[in-house]
Amino acid sequence: MKNLILLFLILLISYSIKAQLSLDAKEMITVKDKKKSVEKINGKIIINSDTTEIEIHINEISYKEKIGQFSDFSDFGECKVYIYDQEEGYLVFQILNNSLYSVWFQTKKNKLQFL
Repeated sequence: MKNLILLFLILLISYSIKAQLSLDAKEMITVKDKKKSVEKINGKIIINSDTTEIEIHINEISYKEKIGQFSDFSDFGECKVYIYDQEEGYLVFQILNNSLYSVWFQTKKNKLQFL
């Protein structure tokens, strides 16, 4: 019985690890009123697909938000794009070579992108 419980715990932990994507963000690009600005940051973005949340850590700021409802998926071979509907816009994940490459939050007027 102990072996069965141990096996279940190992499977649960490995599933949770696979359900996370992370990106160590080094710069942040913002676009507002068609003006682009680039800022160097020390950031980390963690996407928890099992809890459907995204955690953003930029310098000393931490933020957590629900991912939203899945909207679209495009597969370009080594590049995959996932789009989620948010209340006021979209959340876009770009996966390159099975690693999280960029995250975009886009509202109707402004865009925030992490690379």
